Amino acid sequence: ITVAMGRGARAGVLFRDAAALERLSQIDTLVIDKTGTLTLGRARVATIVSAEGIDEPELLSVAASLERNSEHPLAEAILDAARERGHAAPACSDFRSEPGAGVRGRVAGLSAALGSEAWLASQGVAIEGLEEEAATLRARGESVVFVSRGTRLLGLLGVADPLREGAAELLAALRSEGVRVFMATGDHPDTARAVARALGIQELRAQLSPEG
Repeated sequence: ITVAMGRGARAGVLFRDAAALERLSQIDTLVIDKTGTLTLGRARVATIVSAEGIDEPELLSVAASLERNSEHPLAEAILDAARERGHAAPACSDFRSEPGAGVRGRVAGLSAALGSEAWLASQGVAIEGLEEEAATLRARGESVVFVSRGTRLLGLLGVADPLREGAAELLAALRSEGVRVFMATGDHPDTARAVARALGIQELRAQLSPEG
């Protein structure tokens, strides 16, 4: 046990106690997160789709303003995209985060929101018009976030996060040892399925809240 804990520590694996290490040999199921675990956690905005009558600077500016106060893994990618393109991100007031759904606040005195399609719809935003584009991005494994101001949809952003090198081989090795691999994620089911297919994962649950 002492030798195993020492080797684990050198590999960056810390065990809470000896009993946890002993129980490891009996594990038959691995529940694994997607973002930052199966993926690198280095997200970037890969696709920008503006709604009719909205230009890219306006869409990215509102999105970046909302994400200035967010701790979500996708926030930094959106802020980077705005900075790289030279789009300003005005201060956001009345900021609120809805875990597993999105963020909202006031940008330039107007209410704005960024988050999932279903959540924005529940906020009274008319989200029709970009469904096909969103489906295409999700099929490529991109996470899609919608951006609105007031009740008007400004557009959507497709955020890509590369798969971690060696993840597919590691999961295959676990399966060969009889370990059931189960992916859990807050992402849309279509995006989750695209990532699962690339990694050979058969079982998953998507659109989970943090509590879920």
